[in-house]
Amino acid sequence: MPARAVHAPVRESAPEHPCRSFSRRSSSAPASAPSSASALLTLLSGALVAWNETRAAVLVAALTMVVLGSKKPIHSWARELTTADIRGTLQFVAITGVILPLVPDRPLGPLGAFNPYSTWLMVVIISGLGFAGYAAIRVLGARSGILLTGLFGGLASSTACTLAFSRRSRESPALSEHYALAVVAACTIMLPRVLLAVGIINPALARGLLAPFALMALPGLCFVGWIWLRRRPSRRAGDTPALGNPLGLPTAMKFAGLYAVIAFLLRAFRAQGWTEGLLPLSFVSGLTDLDAISLSLAREGGETPVAAAAVAVTVAAIANTLLKAGLAAAFGS
Repeated sequence: MPARAVHAPVRESAPEHPCRSFSRRSSSAPASAPSSASALLTLLSGALVAWNETRAAVLVAALTMVVLGSKKPIHSWARELTTADIRGTLQFVAITGVILPLVPDRPLGPLGAFNPYSTWLMVVIISGLGFAGYAAIRVLGARSGILLTGLFGGLASSTACTLAFSRRSRESPALSEHYALAVVAACTIMLPRVLLAVGIINPALARGLLAPFALMALPGLCFVGWIWLRRRPSRRAGDTPALGNPLGLPTAMKFAGLYAVIAFLLRAFRAQGWTEGLLPLSFVSGLTDLDAISLSLAREGGETPVAAAAVAVTVAAIANTLLKAGLAAAFGS
């Protein structure tokens, strides 16, 4: 019997290689993204085994099973993606992962007051908060998504959160109440965050700030509790109205420019020898960053009396609150 006849049944009964099977299927019908990723991961795990990288191969195999097990949720999530979602994600990746590392991190300009990295970082923070709020609304719904984003955004930058959500309220007037709630929550949680940071460095100053910060936080807590418990949302939690650009780069860049101007004025204020007036300096510092003046006074220890330092930080907090009120009035609905 010819050798070709002997080996033909063996070749026909042998299982086909996954990659060859995938290649034949893909020629007739396009494979889904999870299937394509699984095929590539299978090929990678085989190569890792050949290179005696057993642990890495096991991890890749586990990742392959996770991808295959999540196939239906991935398809469901991908079907809900819009062009704005993809464009916003790519823009955020570009401004964060491409542009930010290339921006110089050193003082430039008159008095060394302009730091390009710090200025662009404000663009990243504001755009990131706006994008996070957009994603939270899409996933969790209007009511819960906006509030949670406001709370976590307040831990990072309540000023940036105020600006991002004020812009959103103008784009989506039906959600203005929810955005207002998130802004108040972000501004309220800022106070215990600063108090905790000061307490780690200077517990005596933190005790001096406890009473004024509690009085400042009380109205915000009452407002958040009243809105959340008593008022009905304007839309059901599952309804997501038409949303604008996820990032809002023009608004973020305008605020970054304002931040750079205030930083320059603060540096000029100090260069003129006006640092002896602690309260005016605290007020101007509070317009840019409450953390800077509060942590600076906390690190000074006994150089500034606790009572004077507490008053200065309180003045900075008031200035910061006034700035955020102005941003909400200027950019909000």
